[in-house]
Parts: sequence; C-alpha cells; structure tokens
Amino acid sequence: IGPNGIEGMVDANGKVQLFVALSFQTKTLYKIDTSTTPYTISEVVLQGSQLSNMFGIDGLRFSKDSKTLSGVLTFSDGSPNAVVSFSSSDNWATATVTAFQNRNPVAGSFYTTLTYGPNDSMWAINTDFSGNTPQGFWLTEICFDNRPYPTPPTPPPPPTPPQCENRKISNPAVPEAAIYDSAGNKFYIGNVFGTNVNTMSGDGKTQGVIATGLKTPGTVGVYFRDNKLFSASNDSPQLFNVTQGPPSAKVLIHDLSKTPVQLTEVDLNAKSTDPNKTIFVNDVWAAPDGRVFATGSSSKVVYEISADYQTVTEIKPSGTEWAGGTYNNLQIGPNGIEGMVDANGKVQLFVALSFQTKTLYKIDTSTTPYTISEVVLQGSQLSNMFGIDGLRFSKDSKTLSGVLTFSDGSPNAVVSFSSSDNWATATVTAFQNRNPVAGSFYTTLTYGPNDSMWAINTDFSGNTPQGFWLTEICFDNRPYPAPKPTTAPKPTNAPPTTAPKPTNAPPTEAVSGAASIYGVSIASFTAFVTAVCVL
Repeated sequence: IGPNGIEGMVDANGKVQLFVALSFQTKTLYKIDTSTTPYTISEVVLQGSQLSNMFGIDGLRFSKDSKTLSGVLTFSDGSPNAVVSFSSSDNWATATVTAFQNRNPVAGSFYTTLTYGPNDSMWAINTDFSGNTPQGFWLTEICFDNRPYPTPPTPPPPPTPPQCENRKISNPAVPEAAIYDSAGNKFYIGNVFGTNVNTMSGDGKTQGVIATGLKTPGTVGVYFRDNKLFSASNDSPQLFNVTQGPPSAKVLIHDLSKTPVQLTEVDLNAKSTDPNKTIFVNDVWAAPDGRVFATGSSSKVVYEISADYQTVTEIKPSGTEWAGGTYNNLQIGPNGIEGMVDANGKVQLFVALSFQTKTLYKIDTSTTPYTISEVVLQGSQLSNMFGIDGLRFSKDSKTLSGVLTFSDGSPNAVVSFSSSDNWATATVTAFQNRNPVAGSFYTTLTYGPNDSMWAINTDFSGNTPQGFWLTEICFDNRPYPAPKPTTAPKPTNAPPTTAPKPTNAPPTEAVSGAASIYGVSIASFTAFVTAVCVL
C-alpha cells in the first residue's frame, strides 16, 4: 500500500489541485498541481503536536469551501487512529492541525474513511476489530466539539448453545434397543425383562407403553417399518438355565395399524436346525420387500424370514468367522444387524460381531448363495476394538454407525463409518466416547427427529443397573445438561420414607441385599445384562 486516499479541489485560477494520502510512511500527504506541464508533485508538510508517530493517512475529504482538508491518521506506536483536520495559509505547501479527535464510541473499533453529511457534519466508517473477524460496522459522526456519544447499549448475552439431550426412561425393565417412527414422531423402546414396549414422543415430553399381550418376557432388538414394530424376543429365564416354561426365541411383528395391536410370532426355536434349541435372538431388521432378518447370537447365524413369515432360512459363513465369545456361559457371536437397499435394488445386510477384532461383516443377497465378507474397519480410534453393536444406517445409507466396545476396558463409544468401495472397507468419520451419566454405557442406536442420533444408555455404577436413558449423540460436542441430584436431601432427624410402588410394577432400581431381580438371581441378572447391554 503506497498511495491510498485521494481528494481534489479547484483553485482560484480554475485549476485542479489533487491531494494524495500515503500509508506506512511519515511523509504522508502530497499535492499534485495540474496547472503545470508536467504536473508538479510536492510534499505537503504537516504540522501539529498530535502528529507524533504518525505513519499514514487515508480517507481525505475537503470541506465545502475547500479551506479544510480532513483525513484519518494511523500511528506507528499502535495508538488508536484519529480524525484530523488541516488548514493552510501557503497554498498547501504546509498544513497545520486545526481539529483532532481520537475518541471512538465503540471499543476496539477503528475509523477508516470520511465523508461530509447534512449541515456540513462529518462522518466516518467505523469497524469493530475486537474479534478475529470484524464484529460490526458503524457510520459514526465526528464531533470535534466533544459532544458526547450515546452510551453504548449493553450487548445481549451470548446465546446459550443448544444442548445435547439426555432423557431418563420411565418405568423401564432393562431397555436394550430403541427405534424411531418418523411418521408418528415416536420412539419405541424394547425391554429385556418386560412384556411391554415403552414409547417416548419425539420431543421426549410424553412416555407410555404398548401392551403387547406377550406371555414370555424379553425384547432385545427392535426395528420399525410400514407401521409395523419388529422385535427380537427371548424367554429370558431359559438364558439363565432356569427351568421356567419351554425355551422361546421369537421374532415378533406388531401391526400397529390394527386396534388392538395385531401380533404375529415367528418361533425360531421351532424352525431352527439347531439341535440344542438354545437360540438367543438378539437383533432384527426388516427389508422393504417384507423379508425379516434376525441375528442368532448363540447359534451364530442370521435368520432370514420370508415375507409371509412362514419360512425361516439360516445364513452363516462356511468357517468360524462368526465365532464371537462366551461371557458367563452366554455365547454371543452375531449381535446387531442392519441393512440397506443398494443402487441395484438388492438388499445388503451388515452384521456386528462381539468378542472379536474382525467385528463387521457384509452379506450380499444379490448373489446365489449369498456372499459373506468382512468389512475392514479403518481409523486410529479403533485400537483395542473388541466388538460392535447397535448398527444404524443414515437415511441416505451412506453412513453406518454403531457402538464400539474395547478390550482394554475403555468406555464404549459411538462411531460412524463411510465407505468409498461398496463397503469392502469403512473409515471412521465421527467418534464420541463422552457420556453424561457417570458409570454408564451406550448399548444400541437409533435415529430420531431431524436425523438426530440417540443411544440407549445404561448406568452400571452399582451391582445392577441404576437407571436408563435415551441419550442424544452429539458429534459436534454440544454440552449435555448438568446432571440432576439423584436424591433430595432429607430434613434432619426426619423419619425414613419409602415411595409406594404400583401393584405388579417391575423394580426399576437395584435393591441392596436383594437375592433376585426380575425373577432371576442377582449374579445371573448382572452377567446377562452386562453381556447383552455392554458387550
């Protein structure tokens, strides 16, 4: 930046006289006399005590009578820039300061250029540079007579950043999975130890239950399509080696368009080739063509149920790729399942595995027989990864998310993957291991309103689960609300009080010294919930 501002006037002889402002130098104002041939360029020597450390001028403006020239000064010592007026008695060979203002009504702001306004008032462009980028712009009147500026209004408080939500689930019976119905703006939440399905409105303000009419307890995975709620249901006592009724592992289809809800059961034990009939059905996904797919964690297969719900086919690799592992006698291999329809209209399934580092597999149903291949996961966050669950695709099927567990005991985390090679490999695109509830673990995922992501979140800080939440996953690090106190303080010497429980309501918290909960031993209960919900 050399020549900067320019201004001119017509002298008494009718000749144009130009004035050029310079930046980054002490000789900062020059006159161009256009009455000579060639034009004569000469410095205008500026005089005044206010000009110490002057290092440039800009924004030149002559008064109406051309007797006063004003501009904006900058200084080499970092002083605030100032507006100055000059007059001359020697045809602008020299110029003397006649007015000076370095007051600025906006803290952190700088004047840049000048103009005259109504009634010969003077105004300056004024820019607030108090932040990394300009924070505001003003047209500020320059008042050499020291008239006061208005008191600047108190700036409004910065907007409260939107928080990431954390909703406690009412009357749970160990919820394991949730799914969102966008048309009904409602979450459905399955309970491992309950015959009912919990509901929660999209805004979280209303909660309820759907009476399924089931005789056997236990919903693990859930899915929703075309006004039907699909659930993976187990006879939980059978999993604990408790002889209480016949073993049961079913996929249930709840037709919510019917009143009352119409229930269809597909009994996988009855149709399975597993001679031991000890199936643990874990998760479920429904395809647009009506077929239903479910994971058998203990039998280490994926069950394909025909669209009429009459035929069950087992899908499994030829080797031990889905071996998984064992936790307290509970075998868990295939865990979560999710699917999508590819560009060719073919169903592609994705199966999550527990207790192994090769933890995600793809089933391509466009081939005969189906092709099963590992999806190689890539990302620095995956060190010590030892399983994945709770798979959910984004609406456009470009992002697959799940809940990771780690072999070193690190808190589990929610991760998103994308793929550029048709899911031969997948790379981490988002990762969150923050949890607003100390001692809690994420288990499975669902999308919610406006494509928000949510996780079932279980508090394992005690011997048995202490509470359950539907927690929003915020990869943008929005804060969670501060946790509320779990118990209200009691007045000194007040007698202990116990809130009454509804008749036949399942316990929602651990009971100190209890021998059993939900009808099974504490040890078995804890082992099962830990295996299902955490691993």
